[in-house]
Amino acid sequence: MVVKVTLLSVGQADISAQVEANIDRLRDAVSAFLADQRIDDMQKRGFRSQMAAQLALAFNRILGPGTVKEIIFPQFVIQ
Repeated sequence: MVVKVTLLSVGQADISAQVEANIDRLRDAVSAFLADQRIDDMQKRGFRSQMAAQLALAFNRILGPGTVKEIIFPQFVIQ
């Protein structure tokens, strides 16, 4: 599975240093979320929206409340 994530932040010009400092925790949050999912659920309509919402909550717990406004998946491939 390939998942690329783009984060949109609120009120901060650049959160790249914060993301880089926490990249392992952020990747772990994505892995933990995906580990609980079934392939057939991932292929259902609305899954990406649900995943984005859940990951935004997880990322905000890691990066600080309100840091992540939206998560976009420019690439989401299930093989």
